[in-house]
This record gives sequence, C-alpha cells and structure tokens, in this order.
Amino acid sequence: MMKRPISILTCVFALGLTASSYANEAPVTQEGYIKGTLAVNWDTRLSQNREGDYPKAGVVDTFTYDVTVGHTTYKGNLECKPYIFSKHLGRVVQVGDCKYDINVGVINPANPSQSKTVGKIAGNYAIDQEGQVNLSEATVRMEVQSMGQAQALTSKYTGIFSGKAPQA
Repeated sequence: MMKRPISILTCVFALGLTASSYANEAPVTQEGYIKGTLAVNWDTRLSQNREGDYPKAGVVDTFTYDVTVGHTTYKGNLECKPYIFSKHLGRVVQVGDCKYDINVGVINPANPSQSKTVGKIAGNYAIDQEGQVNLSEATVRMEVQSMGQAQALTSKYTGIFSGKAPQA
C-alpha cells in the first residue's frame, strides 16, 4: 500500500509549501506561527472496510485540516482513495486519487479576532501506477474571491511528485 508516503506529500502540498521556494529564506522561529490540527481518519484500514488484503472500493481516508500558518487559515478536507487491484488477476479495480475541498482564510493582524474566508483549494488528482502525480494534468487549484478592488484569481498547481508505487 502507498498510504504513508502519499499522505505526507499531500499534507505538504495542501499547505502550499515547497522546499525550493523557501530554501533561501531564514527559518520561521516565531512561537505559534503554525498551529492547529490535522486529523486523519484511516477508514481504508478498518476491518469492516476491507476485503482481505485490500480496502473496499469507494472507501476513502479523510484528512481534516484546521490549521493556521501566520495570518492564513486552512479549513476543510482532503479525501484520498487508494488503488485497489483484483485479488486473482491483479487488474485495477479502483484508481487512486485525492480530492481537495479546503477553505483558505485570512486573519487581520491588527485584530486577530477578525477573519474572513477568501478562497479555497479545490480539485482532484489521480495517482498513476508508478505512484506519481502529475499536477499539470490535474484540476487542483487555488481560487481566491474578488473583494473590494482586488480581482478574483484562479491559480492551478503544476509539477510532479512521487510516492511509493501501489502494490498489486
């Protein structure tokens, strides 16, 4: 199974962090800069959701975000379906994929009790049989609403990341 490697990558991806974009910056050491929770329901691992060695088709693992990074909030869900192969012939029964539905908000630095949802990370991506995700072929995007004089924008994620190849 490829649960752990892809899960870690999706967590980093969902927060929009990339090593290359922060490589030349000093590390953030401010206490409480990143706070909140990331709860994971590994439903594909529950015995009632399994048929032998494989999860049942349609069962998903859910990552629930309630995270604040600086003055930005991320609240919502990421649902991931695993690859499932037939027991006898090894054919693909279900293609692995992940679906994002995470609201993005901002917090007023002058008055932290004021916050507003300004957009979301939405869309999905498939995981190929080598464990790779090609975001250029996916629908994952950041959508920001228009507010005041600021125009709305949609920014599509691109790039490739790799995890462990699913096992038949």
